[in-house]
Amino acid sequence: MKQTCYLNHIQAFMKNNLIVHCSLFILLLLAGCAVDERNNIDDVSESYQAVYITVTASVDEVVETRGIPVNAVSQMDDLGLFCSYSGDALWDYTSNIPDKIYNMMMVRNAQTGSWDYFDTSVPWDNATAADNYTFFAYAPYAKATNGIMVTSSANTAGIPALRYTVPSVVQDQPDLMLAVPKENIHPTGHPVDLRMRHALTAVGFMVYGYGTVTAISVTGVHVGGDLLMDGSNIVWSIASGSVTALDFTASILGNSFTVDSETPQNLLADDGYLMMIPQTLTEEAKVNITINGVTKALELHLATPQWQAGKKVIYSINLSPSI
Repeated sequence: MKQTCYLNHIQAFMKNNLIVHCSLFILLLLAGCAVDERNNIDDVSESYQAVYITVTASVDEVVETRGIPVNAVSQMDDLGLFCSYSGDALWDYTSNIPDKIYNMMMVRNAQTGSWDYFDTSVPWDNATAADNYTFFAYAPYAKATNGIMVTSSANTAGIPALRYTVPSVVQDQPDLMLAVPKENIHPTGHPVDLRMRHALTAVGFMVYGYGTVTAISVTGVHVGGDLLMDGSNIVWSIASGSVTALDFTASILGNSFTVDSETPQNLLADDGYLMMIPQTLTEEAKVNITINGVTKALELHLATPQWQAGKKVIYSINLSPSI
């Protein structure tokens, strides 16, 4: 008798006949050198000459992974930098504005590993103990193709803000990262150390059992959101009306993947992770998978009620043969 494949419901509090289950893994946090929180102040002579603001970046807890997520600074190309100068007063989010540096592109020099200004370098205004500078950053730099847009201006007080709209082309979806703010830094001879943290949820898929998978996608999820550039407290505000019926199709290895094993296998190409907005999932959120020419839609909220920032969600799907 010819066998066909079917999918049961996503695992959620049941012990028998479970076909699809999901487990969460901590997504690569940005690691690297430890951050020196001390404000080292250099002596300033009367013949003071301009010293330019320089930057370093690090990524929390480098882990080995595949796909889009950035797990090392060497994978970063550019970032957007902001700086607010508050003089001899401590930075105040109700009044201070990022007009010292506003959304300036910093590019990583692949040869030296340093971060260079894409345009003109910016100097410290003064180099005394009374001067306070506060820095914010995000990466990668906003482009029309990656769905990132800065929504606050150089005259908007407080933490700069951005909006992310998930690109429909999976390869264009970025691993959006935010820096932990560096508040009230005094001019020193050392670079400003930016510690970057992941702001999105990386969604991936594994399969086991028997069958040939030719397509897999996610639909019915929010694809637009706003947040402040505060890597220490990543809080998304979901854009109104941003639920979409558009399929976000992950890239399958070889465009067709035949499963013939009870051992879970990663069927995604290296760019196959979906970089999605953290959110509470509803009944509309589904994973659509095509096996042996038949497409099945499975609800996601039963397995993962929430997608969280800085986490990787792996959906493991069992393709079980029927009689």
